[in-house]
Amino acid sequence: SQQEYLTLLERLHTYADKPTETTQQTLCISEHVYLRITVPKQASETQWVELQISSARAERRAKAWLHYLLWLQYLNLDEQGKDYRYIVVFSDQTITYEGVSSAQANIFLKHWWSLWQHALKTPVVLPAALLLKPSERNKQPEWAEENGLDEKTWQTLSKHWNDPQKYSDAFSAGEDKASKYHQDWQFILQEQDASILLENHCREWAYRLYAPIYEYLNVDE
Repeated sequence: SQQEYLTLLERLHTYADKPTETTQQTLCISEHVYLRITVPKQASETQWVELQISSARAERRAKAWLHYLLWLQYLNLDEQGKDYRYIVVFSDQTITYEGVSSAQANIFLKHWWSLWQHALKTPVVLPAALLLKPSERNKQPEWAEENGLDEKTWQTLSKHWNDPQKYSDAFSAGEDKASKYHQDWQFILQEQDASILLENHCREWAYRLYAPIYEYLNVDE
């Protein structure tokens, strides 16, 4: 609504007069692979402020992280860029990413490209809606590099992933992307063991992909 938009604009004014103007650019990822990305229009801009009339759900936090990394990779500042900030004013919270250099962004993105290559051949069960769910409650998981998540966090996420959520008529697991019962996961995985796949892929990928998000994410209510 108009009122909601005006309220968000008020919050945005804490950081800038208006949302940052953006433009489309092409980024070369590898030979024969190019990506159209959005970046600030002014190359000298060190703060990118965006407005989104939606809640700061886990998946949107992951998407914002990738926007931030791609911007830093595009700027190609080598060890510089740690003072560049990407701020997204959502309807319920404001999230900020900062502190990463262009060189670090390149390393972080390499893991995402590896995951993408892997996912071209076989389904990868590593939903951002699940892995970043603790961040929605401002929780910080403990990370163990060799197997991804600490036991307590793993048990919590595994329980949610396997929960058929039969106790609510208002919301079903079939609409929850953090659940193996979501219609997309049901179609993609079919006869495969969704619980084992989640455990294996968490062990292999979760630390490399999601630990940096938790490290550099700042949330303002």
